[in-house]
Amino acid sequence: MRGVQIAVVLAGASSVQVQGNPIAKVIELLQGLKGKVVKEGETEQATYEEFAKWCRDISKEKQREVSDAQTELEELSATIEKASSAIETHTSSIGELSEGISKDEADLKAAEKVRKAEHEEFTKTDVELAEVVSSLERAIDVLGRSLKGSLLQTAAKNPEVRKVILGLNAVMSAMSVDQADKKQLSALVQAGEDAGQAPEAAAYETHEGSNTIMDVLNDLLEKAETQRSGGQKAEREAAHNFALLKQSLTDSIATQNKELKRAKKGKSANEEVKATATGDLENTRKELAEDQKTLSDAHASCEEKADEWNASMQSRAHE
Repeated sequence: MRGVQIAVVLAGASSVQVQGNPIAKVIELLQGLKGKVVKEGETEQATYEEFAKWCRDISKEKQREVSDAQTELEELSATIEKASSAIETHTSSIGELSEGISKDEADLKAAEKVRKAEHEEFTKTDVELAEVVSSLERAIDVLGRSLKGSLLQTAAKNPEVRKVILGLNAVMSAMSVDQADKKQLSALVQAGEDAGQAPEAAAYETHEGSNTIMDVLNDLLEKAETQRSGGQKAEREAAHNFALLKQSLTDSIATQNKELKRAKKGKSANEEVKATATGDLENTRKELAEDQKTLSDAHASCEEKADEWNASMQSRAHE
């Protein structure tokens, strides 16, 4: 309305001047007012354009930061999930490896105990059989010399022969002697114990119709040597098998210990990764919330200024 009035006044300026310009002063003031209104409008326009640019810039910047934060949250969540899975896997491996190591160590300890008992038993038996072999060899030698041209009851009176004969008790205790041989040996020992008395005929007569006491002793010597040789072979095999088992268990324990060390290291590393990612996740969430709030506040402020600008432009248009 005010703008219309100014236009009407200016339109009549020429006629006023012709009539002696009675309102020249008023016209001059109105022209000045118009210039001022236009200049204020231009200033306000420049200010608004600068503010509008700020709105566009802050919106673009914060939208980018929000998008980056959301992407980072997804990546951090994936990192945490991956680390958690790795921790679970390593924890399971640690349990299995620890159990495997304990089992192998227990098996090795049990095997060592068995091997020790076997070796002690072998040593005891081998010493006994060595004594048996020695006793039989001596008995065969002494009796072989003493019985030449003499009856057993006569030879048994010889202290050396008697000592050898009595030593055969150990042979019967240490060896599995069949009944027939045992009967002859018992008679022979009895002859030694009852030196001077005639022993049973079976002690020096034939054994089962053909074997003499010397045949029995030689047969027992062969059996003792075979038994001792078999025991030594079995001991070597048992020692070899134990060595293989021990090596296998030792290698297994060493390998599992290495894997256990790696599993523990892997678990620790992933726990560190998870802890760091969890901390970063919380910080990123806070930053995201702040960026979203800043963006929302800027949007509201810019809308408010835009409404004010539109109202101002409408008002200025009326002027």
